[in-house]
Amino acid sequence: MTQPSAPQVRAAVAGAARTITPTWPLTSFIAVNPASGHLRRPMQALHTVPGETPTRPEHEYLQGDVDLGALRTAVAEVLPALTTADDLELAGRRSTALDVAVAALLHPPVDAASASDPERDDALDPVDQYLSQSLARFSADPVWAPAPGTGLFDRFRQLAGHDRTVPKRARTTLLALPTTAEAAIAEVLRANGIGAASRAAVVGAQLHALPGWASHLAWRAQHTGDATLTDLVACRLALTHALGAVVDVPAVDAAAPAADRVSVAAPDAGWVERTLRLCVGDTTHEPAPAERIAVSRVLRLLDPATRTTVWQTAAETAYRDGLMATIARGGPADTVAPEARLDVQMVFCIDTRSEGLRRHLELTVGVRTFGLAGFFGVPLRYTSLFGQQPREQYPALLSTGYEVTDQAVDAAAARRARDRRALAGAVRSTTKRVASTPASAFGWAELSGWGTLVADLVRPVTGNRDGGRIPTPDTVLDVCEQIPLDDRVVAAEAALRMTGLTRFAPLVVLTGHRTETVNNPYRAALDCGACGGNPGGANARAAAAICNDPAVRRRLAERGLSIPDTTWFVAAEHETTTDRLTVLDRHLVPGTHRETVDRLLAAAAVAGDALTAERARDLPGAGERTSLRRVRRRATDGSEMYPELGLANNAAIIIAPRAITRGVDLERRTFLHDYDPAADPDGSALTNIMTAPLIVAQWINAQYFFSTINPERHGAGNKTVHNPLGDLGVLAGHTGDLRTGLPWQSVAVGGRLLHEPLRLSVLIQAPLDRIAQIVAATDALRALLDGGWISLHARQDPHQPWQRYRAAGFTTDERNPS
Repeated sequence: MTQPSAPQVRAAVAGAARTITPTWPLTSFIAVNPASGHLRRPMQALHTVPGETPTRPEHEYLQGDVDLGALRTAVAEVLPALTTADDLELAGRRSTALDVAVAALLHPPVDAASASDPERDDALDPVDQYLSQSLARFSADPVWAPAPGTGLFDRFRQLAGHDRTVPKRARTTLLALPTTAEAAIAEVLRANGIGAASRAAVVGAQLHALPGWASHLAWRAQHTGDATLTDLVACRLALTHALGAVVDVPAVDAAAPAADRVSVAAPDAGWVERTLRLCVGDTTHEPAPAERIAVSRVLRLLDPATRTTVWQTAAETAYRDGLMATIARGGPADTVAPEARLDVQMVFCIDTRSEGLRRHLELTVGVRTFGLAGFFGVPLRYTSLFGQQPREQYPALLSTGYEVTDQAVDAAAARRARDRRALAGAVRSTTKRVASTPASAFGWAELSGWGTLVADLVRPVTGNRDGGRIPTPDTVLDVCEQIPLDDRVVAAEAALRMTGLTRFAPLVVLTGHRTETVNNPYRAALDCGACGGNPGGANARAAAAICNDPAVRRRLAERGLSIPDTTWFVAAEHETTTDRLTVLDRHLVPGTHRETVDRLLAAAAVAGDALTAERARDLPGAGERTSLRRVRRRATDGSEMYPELGLANNAAIIIAPRAITRGVDLERRTFLHDYDPAADPDGSALTNIMTAPLIVAQWINAQYFFSTINPERHGAGNKTVHNPLGDLGVLAGHTGDLRTGLPWQSVAVGGRLLHEPLRLSVLIQAPLDRIAQIVAATDALRALLDGGWISLHARQDPHQPWQRYRAAGFTTDERNPS
């Protein structure tokens, strides 16, 4: 057997790696589409990929209320051939093929899919068990990490080769292998007789045996460079070979493109007969052979994968129809003062949780709100006053940000605060290191009784991650010193024009968001994804400083965007677990605007109370009678499994003027990005929105979607057994693969779903030709739309019906109200 060359090995690993989605560490956890490696195929094709599924079990769709109109629409969309098929003659009655399909779907075969256990079986074979434990040591403990210039595989080979728990013969074999990952892979493939035809399948099987670790190493390869997927393949092949196990050639290559359809046998005879009798309305009818054949032809198309695809499409159609009808009805009569008399304009992140606070705040006279991606167009590498290293506060689509640092206004006050934090930092560092080290995590759990008591005692001293109850000295960001003027002008103009904010109230509040929870490894998943899984306050402060800069304002005026001297920009944060609004940098607010800020905070307190009461109806363990104080205490309760629901139930993004949704209760399910076509004559703003915020919204939607429908592969399991591995991720208990995705408690309570998994519906109000041009020029958007990963509906103005985008262009959907 000829040994493969290094380029051949690299090609095989690169091919298999296309189906691996990188997963971010816990402290910067951001949403990703776990199935992004399959975007080149239709989403329905996931049915044929081992371990994947794009739908829920069939019985779950049948448990809820069925919208028959949406179901018929879904059948026509998934199986368009049925809309033009000849009618069937059944017992003297004519039935359409659609009628037959709907009847069959409502009464599926008796062996339809049954319930699945949301908990993944993490029992691994000995090779993967040892390898997972080794990767945990290498990745989470600096003592075990590869030395500079030493690859992860060589480090694994050396340590495993001297590990007495590994059989002596296996240790000898490991140490005899080449030191480089590529050479070791080539040697093992040659020794096991793996030829070129099977090489890709074998390499892919190594990655998919430990998908969690593969996802982490894919991220690590891009961001730290100290480990690669080639290392993982080499480690697993080498250990398998050394232990004398056979390197199997998988029957199905998990990395290979899947077929579009699943081949099925003829439909069950009982199902055919039951469907036929339902169509004729006679349970005693004895079908003729021709009738059986006619119905069988329709049911043959309804294989299990197609049936669940139809049901999934029907659920999305029903939601979208309801959303469009709600928008068409509009909100209550607008009693807010005209734009010229506004006191406050507030720009929020497009996050679905912001929709609720915006809706309640807009009941206040003189307040208007806007939606924009939460980093406000200013990517930062931000170092706080006492920070040890910068935080990457920008979307994953970007590669870097501007270096900005907090500067103390009062140096003496900063020194006093630093001294107080020294002790607090030592306490936090010690407890975190003990709790996060793999070797001591379970011992730490045994000590958690007194540990919790100590934590409660020191919390008033240590505070939260940014200082909490330790007073923070006043600071200013060195934005104008670190970001060139030309860049500041571009950022300000893009953000303002993108939202249509071209006329200004006296006070403009740029409002980021953050969450405050304790004992929650997935806390970053509740912060701002556009800010790299961090609170958005720093970006809001930077954007406010830029918009207040006289030099920037002069340049903007030259570009036809004049900000009055009487307008002041301030930064704020919406704390999503308590719905409290905090104005940042209040020491910078001029005296002329402080009364307006105070009135806004009073109104925000009322709006926050209303939103917390609204959210309590959905929070497990709460309810309408639960006091606001008890709901908000979840933010500081280390035992609380459901501090808040994050972005659960997200289902749509609306890119349009706020006027079409103002006053409408969107149930905190929509991302809201303001867009005014009149302020965007060249379409550049819409291009930015559709190629960045829209894509990120799809990532978030997909993260929740797959964590719900396929928690065994793409979820993080039950919080109660999470074992954090430092910053890397979590294990379910003390063993098994590294878990990816969201905890089960983020999407469900027990067996009841909190998140309805729907693919993202995109609604845009803008010229249709402009939208079509952007899609045609953007590969990522075409892949999402052509593969059915999202749906796009658009209209040019509120007086026109919504139209559905398809590869051939926009078509009017008569079901969608205008």
